[in-house]
Amino acid sequence: MARDQYVDKVYRNLEKRSESQLIDIVLIHPILKGTQSDDDELKIQAAVNIRKIFQKQLKNDGFEVSKTNINDQVYTKLRCSFKRLCIEAEKTNLQMPLRGMTYQQEMPTNICSKFIYNKFVTEKTVYPKSARFMVERIHLFENYKDPSRFFRQSVRTLLVNNILINMNIREVVSKNDITLLEDDDSMDST
Repeated sequence: MARDQYVDKVYRNLEKRSESQLIDIVLIHPILKGTQSDDDELKIQAAVNIRKIFQKQLKNDGFEVSKTNINDQVYTKLRCSFKRLCIEAEKTNLQMPLRGMTYQQEMPTNICSKFIYNKFVTEKTVYPKSARFMVERIHLFENYKDPSRFFRQSVRTLLVNNILINMNIREVVSKNDITLLEDDDSMDST
């Protein structure tokens, strides 16, 4: 029980940390106006319903969702919270660099290798030691006080992608909405 209380305390502290407003994903869809046939109206309504359910699920999962309309297009910006990224990193057993720990860089031993190394190496490569990420041990990892730098952009994208892939809204969406959109997709492919 003490471990659970500690983890809850760590999560509360994660929520308080300020981070830059990075945009993880932008979804784009057209603003549909005008009069269409009844069939098109049903398809549009189904798409709108599914989009609303998806965005509600995103908000429940720790995403910030904001919309902008530009030239008959709706740009929906998705940003995942640091807390949710930490939860996903722990679920996926992500390896993160430990603070202040690096492997010793091996120096060349023979004369030819030393000459090439000294003449052609332009920067020193640092090999950080890493360990499996655990939220209760976040203080052991590099940049743990700065949420905007804790996850590299590529890792952040990987985690967000993993969250979205594993999100399931099929139980919430009505079968009629899915059938209407699947029928529309099959007609487009023929």
